[in-house]
Amino acid sequence: MVRIKRSVNSKKSRRKTMKQAKGYTGARSRTLRAAKEQVMHAGADAFTHRKDKKGDFENSGSAELMLLHECMGYRTLNLFLV
Repeated sequence: MVRIKRSVNSKKSRRKTMKQAKGYTGARSRTLRAAKEQVMHAGADAFTHRKDKKGDFENSGSAELMLLHECMGYRTLNLFLV
């Protein structure tokens, strides 16, 4: 059997995490452990907030905004937003 070395894949995943953590303050952008945790939490929050944004738009109570959203492809809209 040939020995399989995994350093290339490990470094690739570490580089990916550190690239995603650019812009964070302190150790969150410099150390792998803190960056990995921060990227993981940021991804979870981003997913949750994307879903919340859709819900906020649907629950806004403005029928005109919903019609405007559905008719985005049309050039002439006879809607007046209040």
